[in-house]
Amino acid sequence: MKRQPSVRGALLVFLGYLTVIVIVNRIAAADFDFGDVAASADNTRDGVVIPVLASSIYLTVVTSLLGWWRPALFEPKQRPKVPTWMRAIPVLGVLVSVINIVRSEHRGDFTTTHWMWIIIGFLLVGYSEELMTRGLLVTGFRSAMPEIRVMYISALLFGVMHGLNIFFGQAVGTTIVQVIGTIPMGILFYLLRRVSGGLILP
Repeated sequence: MKRQPSVRGALLVFLGYLTVIVIVNRIAAADFDFGDVAASADNTRDGVVIPVLASSIYLTVVTSLLGWWRPALFEPKQRPKVPTWMRAIPVLGVLVSVINIVRSEHRGDFTTTHWMWIIIGFLLVGYSEELMTRGLLVTGFRSAMPEIRVMYISALLFGVMHGLNIFFGQAVGTTIVQVIGTIPMGILFYLLRRVSGGLILP
């Protein structure tokens, strides 16, 4: 490991991650608000894919420089077999996202290219959010915190992270509900990591 995990290091990476998303989003999606991100293939590409691609590249480079890949991706000890109900958690997350898309007023206008950007966006969001919150934050926090605090604080920051949407034009009330709703999801995803042995389900 090139650099020992630390709380400070994890938080600095987290702040850098948020900064990259905000800056790239403001540059790539300056011409429309968050509510119009699904209005066209170009909007989805510029408002979702490009910012999250940039943050994914940032996290990949930083994780490599720190040498934190193993502790970020894998639990230190073998864990029990993952219960079936826990395997359903990421599936439910995807279903919620799909339902939101289906309910979109623009869904009837989706082209093949638009769906392609949506799928790519899903994959990149999953990669970057999990690597950041259940990977790097957990790795850094474990260097100085008991496991229960690691769980709660990483889940709290997972919720706070979604508060960025307010800077992209999402309504304050909607953003608050989203932040509150994602915190328990963060706890569930953390527990899934614990029992599965890492970020990748066996």
